[in-house]
Amino acid sequence: MKKILLLITILGGITFLLFWLRFSLLNVGRGLVSQFSVSVLREEFSTFFDKSRSSVESLQKQVASLPEQLSNESTDKDKQIRGQVILKIGIISDSHGHKENIQLALTRMVEEKVDLVFHLGDFTAGGESEYFADAKNLLEKSGIPYYVLPGDHDFNWFPERSRSNYELFFGQSYNRIFSINGIDLILYDNSTVEVNSPDSDAWLSQSLELIASDGTALFFSPKPLYNPYFESKNDPSGHTIIEKLVSYGVRYSFAGDTHIFARYLDPTEKLNMVTVGAVGEYKNPLPQWVLLSITDLGEIMIDPRPIVKL
Repeated sequence: MKKILLLITILGGITFLLFWLRFSLLNVGRGLVSQFSVSVLREEFSTFFDKSRSSVESLQKQVASLPEQLSNESTDKDKQIRGQVILKIGIISDSHGHKENIQLALTRMVEEKVDLVFHLGDFTAGGESEYFADAKNLLEKSGIPYYVLPGDHDFNWFPERSRSNYELFFGQSYNRIFSINGIDLILYDNSTVEVNSPDSDAWLSQSLELIASDGTALFFSPKPLYNPYFESKNDPSGHTIIEKLVSYGVRYSFAGDTHIFARYLDPTEKLNMVTVGAVGEYKNPLPQWVLLSITDLGEIMIDPRPIVKL
């Protein structure tokens, strides 16, 4: 019996010793893992803060340059002009099916006696026929001559990805150039990568040959050629197109797609650029349209007009 008890005691001691060793090794392992994790985290945070510091410094530089780049950011509503206004254009974009806002904008445009309406694309979310129909109906009823371009949302997806619904209501309304009161207006479809083709490039080059060298020429497109705030929205061929426009004396470029009104210069600081915001409420806290006025002296007034009274 004594031998049995002694054996049990020894076995119990061995069991306790093994348990203690296991517990100790686990603690050591945890410590090593913890130290390793802290080391990794310290390195990750160091890298993160270095990047953040770099981003902040970059942002500070951009903010410092904003007064020069955005010297015309404020509204031109009260701008003193010397010439006589000879053309008023009401610009809307990115309605995304919000027909009530299209109607409100058009009503204000009638009150302002605009000569033309431009819609720079994204009538729909995914090429829905009813949204095209609503927009066309409202544009027709306004009695104001209008011109349209498709946006990247204006493809219908069934039965195939195409612009058949857009073309059903607006026909082949893509690239075009025309002149009113001596002002050259260029509408250029760059809504998707597919349309930036050699044919489009050739069309633009030939069209620019037609503009008056001493006149006022304005460029309109669905996507911005360049935007410092939404680089993912930029036309991949934007820099090439900007060079062309500048070489032919085009002074202003207008675009939709960003849903935010902004005024800035291209990287060469030779082309005035405007994104007109969105008239619809999709991803847009401030639905608006833009009143563009041009005088006989070539003066340009750009006045964003919120749909709601502020």
